[in-house]
Amino acid sequence: MPPEEPFPLTPDEELAADRLLVELLAERLNTVDLGAGTAARDDAPAHELRPPAAAAG
Repeated sequence: MPPEEPFPLTPDEELAADRLLVELLAERLNTVDLGAGTAARDDAPAHELRPPAAAAG
């Protein structure tokens, strides 16, 4: 039997926590440099997929 949560959340609190998590993840993803979107292109040359040398170090 799984242990009981020490502080059970109401459905509204769970929804608020989920929304906060989504916001934090979205903020984190927005800080990742994706090479100006070239990584999404299947036909992008390899040099476009690598980050600039300054960003790597």
